[in-house]
Formats: sequence, C-alpha cells, structure tokens
Amino acid sequence: NSATLNSATNSAAFNSTTLNSAANSAAKNSATLNSASSLASAAAKSATLNSAASLASTAFKSATLNSATLNSAASLASAAAKSATLNSAASLASTAFKSATLNSATLNSAASLASAVKIKRMGRMVS
Repeated sequence: NSATLNSATNSAAFNSTTLNSAANSAAKNSATLNSASSLASAAAKSATLNSAASLASTAFKSATLNSATLNSAASLASAAAKSATLNSAASLASTAFKSATLNSATLNSAASLASAVKIKRMGRMVS
C-alpha cells in the first residue's frame, strides 16, 4: 500500500509537473503571440506613418510645383503685358514722329509755295 501510495503521489507530482509545464508552455505561447501581435501592430503603425509622411511630402512637392508654375505663368503674363505696352508706346512715338515730320514737310511746302507766289507777284523770275 505504501508503495502504491508513493506511486500515486509520484504520479500526482508528475501530473502536476506536466500541468505546470503545460501552463508554462501556454504562457510562453501567449507571450509569443502577444509579441508577434505587438510587432505587427508596430509595423502597421510605422507603415501608416510612412504613408502619411509620403503623402504630406507629395502634397508639399505638388503645392511647390504648382506655385512655381503659377509664378512662372504670372511672370510670363507680366512680361507679355510689359512688352505689349512698350511696343504700343514705341508705335505711338513712331506715329507721332511720322506725323510731325509729315506736318513739317507740308508746312515747308506750303511756305515754299507761298514764298514762290509772293516772289512771282513782285515780278521776279522763280526758278
């Protein structure tokens, strides 16, 4: 009976050790799963942050490019307007000069004709 009791006690102790081992294994598996879950979560967060940073960078680059394009377009439009104004001013100046020259020639011609008529009235020969 004593041997049987000892055997039963040993068996109980063995079963207890087995249970403890199983419990330790379950705890280890749980820790591993938690660690894997934590790593997966960290990776997902990192990917999300990287994606957000990439989107922000892309948006900034796009805004910068649009700003440069708009500035360039505004500059070109301004240059074209200035060029048109200068051309218009030059054209007006040229027209005014031509008009003044033509008026001067007309006045000179009229003065010359008047002078010729006056000279002829005085009885002189006009060459």
